[in-house]
Amino acid sequence: MSYLFALLPCLLALALCQNEIRTLADALFVKLDLDNDAHIEKPEVGDYFKTFDRNGDSRVSQQEYVTVIDAQYGDNPEWQRILHNVFGRLDFNNDNHLDVLDYDRLFSSADVNANSLVNELEFYNFFHSLTL
Repeated sequence: MSYLFALLPCLLALALCQNEIRTLADALFVKLDLDNDAHIEKPEVGDYFKTFDRNGDSRVSQQEYVTVIDAQYGDNPEWQRILHNVFGRLDFNNDNHLDVLDYDRLFSSADVNANSLVNELEFYNFFHSLTL
């Protein structure tokens, strides 16, 4: 019985973390859905990441990514931590940059029903898988 009481703080921490991830996913969905139509289309992913490309080379280095994340989420260290850890999972081709190949793979991975639109649930499930 005592092990159940020991487990309670862990379960509470897990629930709080899941809530934080859900809130962050919701905020990111709004940022990615540039035309506010409740779906993310493939061009919106590339357009969103263009804001990270500080040197205009059509690629986002990890430093560029971290700089933008820190500027956007500097008031929320937990979100910063989560997003810093996600970079490596988004870099599908492992070249230490995010580029069109990564954006396309990101979109196809999130678009579970292959209808060329990512709805909020698809995005949440994809984002949640990145944080595991």
